[in-house]
Amino acid sequence: MSCVAVVVLAAAAAPLVRLLATRPFRQKLRSFPQITVVLAAGGGVALVGVTLAAWLAPPLLVGAAVAAGGGLAVAAWRARSGYGRARGWPPGSLGLLPIGALVDDRFFLRQAARHGPVFKTSQFARPMVCVVGLERITEVLRRFDDVLDPPALPFDAFVPGGFIRSMAADAHTATATRLRPLAARDVAAAHGPFLAETARATLAAMAAAGGADGLAPGPPLRELLFTILVRVFFGIAPDDPDCGALRRLYAVLDVRSPSGALRHRARPALDAIAAIVTGGVTRPARAPSVLATIVGADAAAADPRIVANLIYVLQNARDDTAGLLVWTLKMLADHPVWAEALATTAETDALALRVVLETLRLEQSEFLFRTVRSPIEVDGFRVPAGWLLRLCVRESHRDPAVFAEPDRFDPERFVTPPGRLAYSPFGVAPSRHACLGEALTKTVASVVLAELGRGFTWRAVADGPREFDGWHWTPSSAFRIALARLQTTPPER
Repeated sequence: MSCVAVVVLAAAAAPLVRLLATRPFRQKLRSFPQITVVLAAGGGVALVGVTLAAWLAPPLLVGAAVAAGGGLAVAAWRARSGYGRARGWPPGSLGLLPIGALVDDRFFLRQAARHGPVFKTSQFARPMVCVVGLERITEVLRRFDDVLDPPALPFDAFVPGGFIRSMAADAHTATATRLRPLAARDVAAAHGPFLAETARATLAAMAAAGGADGLAPGPPLRELLFTILVRVFFGIAPDDPDCGALRRLYAVLDVRSPSGALRHRARPALDAIAAIVTGGVTRPARAPSVLATIVGADAAAADPRIVANLIYVLQNARDDTAGLLVWTLKMLADHPVWAEALATTAETDALALRVVLETLRLEQSEFLFRTVRSPIEVDGFRVPAGWLLRLCVRESHRDPAVFAEPDRFDPERFVTPPGRLAYSPFGVAPSRHACLGEALTKTVASVVLAELGRGFTWRAVADGPREFDGWHWTPSSAFRIALARLQTTPPER
């Protein structure tokens, strides 16, 4: 009997073990060390308890197995597609701890094809409704944005008043108004020559470092983005001693490592960064910056909430834009005709931007997450309070009714840009949380690609299947590129 009980308990633990064995989930846990501690402690206590019960009190083990067997039966019942139909819930499985979304980049597309554009699933044991189609998503946000809250991010607790992406309506409006200079279309204009010069220097360094064996493009591109954004946000040049100090402090804040999610590490680093960027904001040696525009002539008047938000906006922008650039390189490697076009066209800047926009259509812009505070209805289906809502942007961009041959990489789609109801990689229009950095992201990414096309040849020398890094789908960690300078480099503009 004890052996049977152990088998039942092992079956009950199997979904969690399978989840923990999935590499993307383990990477996700790096940003949530508290959850890691809870899981480790809970697993240890359960293992000790089962061992002691099997040895000292077999009846307790049998009782636990009976309870676990009942739990498995309930989980199987909830996993049926039709579960909740009488309550008005959409179709789809509420399976216990599913891993499909972590290992299959087309998981949500397949679910939509099977169940329709509104379906339910589970996100780490939490019930979640997914919505596909930008018109449908726009309508959901138009009707219910006031009761849809973005889930908290790992660093929210370190920012006075919280990070802008997670703020409630009134606080978000006030903060977004203060950060509005970040959204200006000409925010990068004052740094135009610097952007191009820095991109060329980074690409040249990548060519020298990679050789014939190539190199992983992610790390140097993250460094490039850091250099650019520190200048744009805070006016700090690469040769300023403060830039080196900021680089070290930002490494502590990195949410992809446990240090970035631990208060006793992250909060002092955040305070130190704030002191550096505000201490010299009006120094004549510093370049024009977003922060200087926000605080004006009186650096002492800088609102700590605004400064902390700007610090974390830079961190997110660096990682997201570097990831976008890696995806553009991957797309051009997979479709060399467009790499050749970028190198030969007389309209390099325009084509570079179209490559960025098409890459954003297919990758990088994946979803919007919300927590449902009050019950809502989507296409006649009820979404209860407390559930997650995933607004599937990436899948919506693959609608064949909107984009012919939607899986084909074709930058020429953007000769005439589609409207927001067809294409919306930076947040859907009715949402109060649309990305403030849209113009800056497109400018920086297209400048880097244009400099690549004008001054370098390159090729992919290694690759592998795409991966989920715990936050986004990315090209393979095996992806390597080899760059070489053109023998005759075009004159600087």
